[in-house]
Amino acid sequence: MARFQRPEDINFMAQRTEEAETAFKKGGRKAPRFHMQALIDGWQLFNWIWFVDKDELEEQWPTFKDAVYFNGNKVLEMDKELDTAWMDALYNVSKATHGFVTANLE
Repeated sequence: MARFQRPEDINFMAQRTEEAETAFKKGGRKAPRFHMQALIDGWQLFNWIWFVDKDELEEQWPTFKDAVYFNGNKVLEMDKELDTAWMDALYNVSKATHGFVTANLE
C-alpha cells in the first residue's frame, strides 16, 4: 500500500463505532437491528489505513471483510426488495474495498 500515502491527519478514522452503536441502542433501536449492525461491522473495512505491517493486515483482513456478511445475510433472509437492494449496495462496498486492498498489498 506504499503508493497510497496516508493523510497527515487520519483522526476522523479513529471515531469509534461504539458511539453509533450506543446511540442506536439508546434511541430505542429505531433503525432496523440487522441493518444497523451490518453497517457498524462494515466500518472495519476502512481499518486498513491503520496497518503499517503488510503481514498483519493480510492476517486481519479476512475478518474485516467478512464481518458485514453475518448480519447482512439476516437482512437478506427478510426477502424484501428495498432491504435486499440496500444490502447489495453494502456488499458492493465490501467487495470494492476488498479488491482495492488486496490488489495493493505490497
